[in-house]
Amino acid sequence: MNARKSTSAKNIPCPPGVSRRSFLKFCSAVAVTIGLGPTGMAEVARALTGPKPIVVWLNFSECTGCTESLLRMSTPTPDSLILDTISLEYHETLMAAAGLAATGHLADVVNANAGQFFAIVEGSIPTANNGAYGTIGGETMLSIAQRVLPKAKAVIAYGTCSSYGGLAAAKPNPTGAKGVRDLGILGSVPLVNIPGCSPNPYNLAGVLTSYLLKGTLPALDSNGRPTFAFGKTVHSQCPRPHGCLEDYRCRGKVTYNNCPTAKFNDGTSWDIQANHHCIGCSNPNFWDANTSFYSSSFGTQFASSNHSKIQAVAAGGD
Repeated sequence: MNARKSTSAKNIPCPPGVSRRSFLKFCSAVAVTIGLGPTGMAEVARALTGPKPIVVWLNFSECTGCTESLLRMSTPTPDSLILDTISLEYHETLMAAAGLAATGHLADVVNANAGQFFAIVEGSIPTANNGAYGTIGGETMLSIAQRVLPKAKAVIAYGTCSSYGGLAAAKPNPTGAKGVRDLGILGSVPLVNIPGCSPNPYNLAGVLTSYLLKGTLPALDSNGRPTFAFGKTVHSQCPRPHGCLEDYRCRGKVTYNNCPTAKFNDGTSWDIQANHHCIGCSNPNFWDANTSFYSSSFGTQFASSNHSKIQAVAAGGD
């Protein structure tokens, strides 16, 4: 058998700083997420153990929930992922440097690697009054976006705020918050939206892996989302163990996301498995279009009628 095509674990490369067990589990999850199936584990592993992609992560008007979703990964741990499979050159929340040392490094990385780095954006960008409502190191977030993003190989808007404006852009939107695509500054630089509040880190890993495997970004839908993660409605994938929650304002029938299959916290659970309905957080304009999130019957009927079921879930049931 050709060793390169073998899916035997002993033939699959592994970064030196990551345990083989956790790395293979991670690669298998990414392979399933992007549609390669479990047998695609070897392909994903080879992509992630090749040359490290340079990544610049920009934090704008956000709550850090998107970074938190990444930090909740344990297979592999975020530090192993960052140090051994990608080259994360800038991230204000995670980096040790501060002040001029940090902003100066950002400028150096962007200028030295123009057209070669991935820019991941977390949070919306305030645009009112020339961006005066959000500054970092004395420079507006708008100015940073205008300076950095057009020089990227590709831009990944991670989370609903950077994708479509999110909560920060909810009416009346006094700061003029916008998602990356509405800035109109990218020119020919491709953009991938990975919405969600918070987004699933496996979808982010899937986009990067797809590029490393094929040299191109994955297929996108009309809202700029990768179809491997946002090609089906939540409702069509939902097992609904306790019945459909549409009467409680579940937005699963009009929301596209892979929450039911990818889940969160290393595949532990997701909204409806925890007896909560989908609020459509990966849809554009979800905060205004989908409110109110709760019907009047949610507390008086749903919570009380499902009390025994909630107890069963808490005790380890489905």
